[in-house]
Amino acid sequence: MAGAERNELLETIKNLTVQLEKTVAQLEKVTAENAALRRKLERMNELLLNAQQARFGQSSEKKKYVLPNSEQLILIPSQNKTISIRVQ
Repeated sequence: MAGAERNELLETIKNLTVQLEKTVAQLEKVTAENAALRRKLERMNELLLNAQQARFGQSSEKKKYVLPNSEQLILIPSQNKTISIRVQ
């Protein structure tokens, strides 16, 4: 391999490395933004469910309530006046 070809190859590798580093940094930024938006969406869903429960109160329909650790509690009234509770 001639010296010029070697230098050209090294320059190409250097440019590709710089591009890869930029892409990785951008991916990390987008991943962090995605995680923040998911947390915001979960919080907004929690607020919406709680507002609906406060607005409509208790009913015989199936209800979902959000627990702090992101588990969902589903209350299902039954015929014999007991309530089934399921945590997802």
